[in-house]
Amino acid sequence: MSVLSIQDICKSYKFREVVKGICLEVTSGEVVGLLGPNGAGKTTLLSCLNGLIRPSSGRIRLQRSDIGDLDAKQRARLVASVPQEFHIPFAYRVREIVALGRSPHLDFWGSLREVDEHAVDDALLKTETSEFQSRRFNELSGGERQRVGVAMALAQSPRVLLLDEPTTHLDLAHQIEILNLVRRVNREQ
Repeated sequence: MSVLSIQDICKSYKFREVVKGICLEVTSGEVVGLLGPNGAGKTTLLSCLNGLIRPSSGRIRLQRSDIGDLDAKQRARLVASVPQEFHIPFAYRVREIVALGRSPHLDFWGSLREVDEHAVDDALLKTETSEFQSRRFNELSGGERQRVGVAMALAQSPRVLLLDEPTTHLDLAHQIEILNLVRRVNREQ
Protein backbone atom coordinates (compact mmCIF):
# COMPACT_ATOMS: atom_id res chain seq x y z
CA MET A 1 0.00 0.00 0.00
CA SER A 2 1.16 3.50 -0.81
CA VAL A 3 2.22 5.60 2.19
CA LEU A 4 2.84 8.70 0.10
CA SER A 5 1.25 9.45 -3.26
CA ILE A 6 2.23 12.46 -5.34
CA GLN A 7 0.13 13.18 -8.43
CA ASP A 8 1.26 15.85 -10.90
CA ILE A 9 2.54 18.34 -8.29
CA CYS A 10 3.48 21.79 -9.52
CA LYS A 11 4.61 24.78 -7.48
CA SER A 12 5.19 28.28 -8.80
CA TYR A 13 6.46 31.45 -7.15
CA LYS A 14 5.23 34.56 -8.97
CA PHE A 15 6.28 33.88 -12.57
CA ARG A 16 8.74 31.05 -11.92
CA GLU A 17 7.69 27.42 -11.92
CA VAL A 18 9.94 25.65 -9.40
CA VAL A 19 8.37 22.20 -9.30
CA LYS A 20 6.62 20.81 -12.37
CA GLY A 21 4.61 17.63 -12.89
CA ILE A 22 6.07 15.42 -10.15
CA CYS A 23 4.40 12.00 -9.80
CA LEU A 24 5.53 9.35 -7.33
CA GLU A 25 4.22 6.49 -5.21
CA VAL A 26 6.17 5.52 -2.09
CA THR A 27 5.39 2.34 -0.18
CA SER A 28 6.22 1.48 3.41
CA GLY A 29 9.92 0.68 3.92
CA GLU A 30 10.97 2.27 0.65
CA VAL A 31 13.82 4.81 0.58
CA VAL A 32 13.69 7.47 -2.13
CA GLY A 33 16.46 9.95 -2.91
CA LEU A 34 15.86 13.27 -4.61
CA LEU A 35 18.83 14.62 -6.56
CA GLY A 36 19.30 17.91 -8.36
CA PRO A 37 21.35 21.09 -8.43
CA ASN A 38 20.87 23.98 -6.00
CA GLY A 39 17.69 25.87 -6.80
CA ALA A 40 16.09 22.92 -8.62
CA GLY A 41 13.11 22.79 -6.22
CA LYS A 42 14.05 19.90 -3.91
CA THR A 43 13.33 21.80 -0.68
CA THR A 44 10.17 23.28 -2.21
CA LEU A 45 8.91 19.79 -3.04
CA LEU A 46 9.69 18.57 0.49
CA SER A 47 7.87 21.61 1.91
CA CYS A 48 4.82 20.64 -0.15
CA LEU A 49 5.05 17.04 1.05
CA ASN A 50 5.08 17.99 4.72
CA GLY A 51 2.30 20.55 4.26
CA LEU A 52 4.35 23.68 4.99
CA ILE A 53 3.41 25.12 1.61
CA ARG A 54 0.59 24.31 -0.78
CA PRO A 55 1.39 23.18 -4.29
CA SER A 56 0.01 25.33 -7.12
CA SER A 57 -1.62 22.22 -8.56
CA GLY A 58 -1.65 18.47 -8.14
CA ARG A 59 -2.48 16.17 -5.28
CA ILE A 60 -0.56 14.78 -2.31
CA ARG A 61 -1.93 11.92 -0.25
CA LEU A 62 -0.48 10.61 3.02
CA GLN A 63 -1.76 7.09 3.47
CA ARG A 64 -5.35 7.53 2.31
CA SER A 65 -5.83 11.19 3.20
CA ASP A 66 -5.40 14.23 1.00
CA ILE A 67 -2.77 16.39 2.72
CA GLY A 68 -4.95 19.48 2.27
CA ASP A 69 -7.72 17.87 4.33
CA LEU A 70 -5.45 17.26 7.34
CA ASP A 71 -4.81 19.82 10.06
CA ALA A 72 -1.24 20.45 11.23
CA LYS A 73 -1.47 17.98 14.11
CA GLN A 74 -2.81 15.20 11.89
CA ARG A 75 -0.08 15.83 9.30
CA ALA A 76 2.60 15.82 12.00
CA ARG A 77 1.44 12.39 13.15
CA LEU A 78 2.04 11.07 9.63
CA VAL A 79 5.09 12.94 8.36
CA ALA A 80 8.21 14.30 10.07
CA SER A 81 10.96 16.43 8.56
CA VAL A 82 14.61 16.99 9.32
CA PRO A 83 15.82 20.29 7.81
CA GLN A 84 19.18 20.98 6.15
CA GLU A 85 20.36 22.81 9.24
CA PHE A 86 18.98 22.47 12.71
CA HIS A 87 19.39 25.50 14.99
CA ILE A 88 17.93 26.08 18.43
CA PRO A 89 18.37 29.62 19.77
CA PHE A 90 17.80 28.60 23.39
CA ALA A 91 19.83 26.52 25.84
CA TYR A 92 17.66 23.40 25.61
CA ARG A 93 19.03 20.03 26.58
CA VAL A 94 19.06 17.23 24.01
CA ARG A 95 16.26 15.30 25.71
CA GLU A 96 14.04 18.40 25.67
CA ILE A 97 14.66 18.83 21.93
CA VAL A 98 13.82 15.20 21.18
CA ALA A 99 10.69 15.46 23.36
CA LEU A 100 9.45 18.27 21.11
CA GLY A 101 8.84 15.54 18.53
CA ARG A 102 6.00 14.26 20.71
CA SER A 103 4.06 17.54 20.37
CA PRO A 104 1.50 16.17 17.86
CA HIS A 105 0.58 13.44 20.34
CA LEU A 106 0.18 15.58 23.46
CA ASP A 107 -3.05 16.73 25.06
CA PHE A 108 -4.08 20.35 25.62
CA TRP A 109 -1.75 20.73 28.62
CA GLY A 110 1.27 19.41 26.71
CA SER A 111 2.39 17.03 29.44
CA LEU A 112 4.44 14.01 28.45
CA ARG A 113 2.81 10.73 29.40
CA GLU A 114 4.59 7.44 29.94
CA VAL A 115 4.08 6.47 26.27
CA ASP A 116 5.68 9.77 25.21
CA GLU A 117 8.68 9.32 27.53
CA HIS A 118 9.10 5.81 26.10
CA ALA A 119 9.02 7.18 22.51
CA VAL A 120 11.70 9.75 23.44
CA ASP A 121 13.86 7.06 25.07
CA ASP A 122 13.46 4.84 22.00
CA ALA A 123 14.40 7.66 19.60
CA LEU A 124 17.48 8.53 21.68
CA LEU A 125 18.51 4.87 21.72
CA LYS A 126 18.01 4.36 17.96
CA THR A 127 20.05 7.44 17.10
CA GLU A 128 22.71 6.62 19.68
CA THR A 129 22.23 9.99 21.37
CA SER A 130 21.23 8.72 24.83
CA GLU A 131 24.70 9.32 26.24
CA PHE A 132 24.43 13.06 25.74
CA GLN A 133 20.72 13.60 26.40
CA SER A 134 21.55 15.90 29.35
CA ARG A 135 23.94 18.08 27.34
CA ARG A 136 22.89 21.39 25.86
CA PHE A 137 22.05 21.10 22.18
CA ASN A 138 24.23 24.08 21.24
CA GLU A 139 27.31 22.36 22.67
CA LEU A 140 27.07 19.43 20.22
CA SER A 141 29.07 18.86 17.05
CA GLY A 142 27.37 19.13 13.65
CA GLY A 143 27.00 15.36 13.33
CA GLU A 144 25.58 15.06 16.83
CA ARG A 145 23.06 17.83 16.10
CA GLN A 146 21.91 16.05 12.95
CA ARG A 147 21.42 12.83 14.93
CA VAL A 148 19.36 14.76 17.50
CA GLY A 149 17.27 16.20 14.65
CA VAL A 150 16.62 12.69 13.39
CA ALA A 151 15.81 11.58 16.97
CA MET A 152 13.25 14.37 17.31
CA ALA A 153 11.64 13.30 14.03
CA LEU A 154 11.59 9.64 15.13
CA ALA A 155 10.03 10.55 18.48
CA GLN A 156 7.19 11.98 16.41
CA SER A 157 6.39 8.38 15.30
CA PRO A 158 5.71 9.33 11.68
CA ARG A 159 4.84 7.05 8.77
CA VAL A 160 7.00 9.18 6.44
CA LEU A 161 10.37 10.73 7.27
CA LEU A 162 11.60 13.57 5.03
CA LEU A 163 15.27 14.53 5.21
CA ASP A 164 16.43 17.69 3.46
CA GLU A 165 20.14 17.29 2.71
CA PRO A 166 20.82 15.60 6.06
CA THR A 167 24.57 15.46 5.45
CA THR A 168 25.13 19.13 4.51
CA HIS A 169 28.17 20.67 6.26
CA LEU A 170 29.23 17.32 7.74
CA ASP A 171 32.60 15.67 7.30
CA LEU A 172 32.74 12.30 5.54
CA ALA A 173 32.66 10.25 8.76
CA HIS A 174 29.54 12.07 9.99
CA GLN A 175 27.89 11.80 6.54
CA ILE A 176 28.31 8.02 6.62
CA GLU A 177 27.08 7.93 10.23
CA ILE A 178 23.85 9.82 9.37
CA LEU A 179 23.14 7.73 6.25
CA ASN A 180 23.73 4.48 8.15
CA LEU A 181 21.43 5.73 10.89
CA VAL A 182 18.64 6.46 8.39
CA ARG A 183 19.07 3.06 6.74
CA ARG A 184 19.01 1.27 10.11
CA VAL A 185 15.93 3.16 11.34
CA ASN A 186 14.10 2.47 8.07
CA ARG A 187 14.84 -1.24 8.43
CA GLU A 188 13.70 -1.32 12.06
CA GLN A 189 10.59 0.82 11.69
